[in-house]
Amino acid sequence: MRTSRTEWLIKDCEWLSAEEKEIVLFGLMQGRSLINSIAVTILLGLLMGLLWESVLFVICFLPLRRYAGGFHAKTREGCLFFSVTIVVAAFFVIKYLRCENWIIAAASVICLAILWKIAPVGNEKRLLNKEEKACFGKKTKIIAGTEMLVVFAALFFGGTRCAVVVMSVFATEVLCAVLGYMKLQRFENKRE
Repeated sequence: MRTSRTEWLIKDCEWLSAEEKEIVLFGLMQGRSLINSIAVTILLGLLMGLLWESVLFVICFLPLRRYAGGFHAKTREGCLFFSVTIVVAAFFVIKYLRCENWIIAAASVICLAILWKIAPVGNEKRLLNKEEKACFGKKTKIIAGTEMLVVFAALFFGGTRCAVVVMSVFATEVLCAVLGYMKLQRFENKRE
């Protein structure tokens, strides 16, 4: 049996029960996945000449994605491919989009409305119950609403690039949420 580095870290912890080791292992693997996601996103930003923009993107996107949910690939490779593709697309928007401030504000408001309507979105492996939907929906609205204030403040104070970053975060999460919603609907239709 092959042992991962993460499993190796906790294999000799006698004070943990088998169940506790599983929980710790899950937490360590989630932490590693989060660190990898942040590193890949910032590396892509660095390669595209968008260092501070990629840091702001991560700061805004991760909490929104956590509570709004959405599309999840079936494999790690699929996840990596999907994630890199949407981040690169968002970074191209950030780097090359030139438009009036009202368009940035309008696009952000439209994305916000879509998120407020459909989020949170579960997936086949993590169906949300009524209480989770209410809790995650409220957190999504608070996070997205706060980020919307950042868009308006940035536009008001001349930080158009900052507003475009947050608008790109909204658009990216809307894409994830809509794709996840469609995939979940197909899954639920097959179950019936």
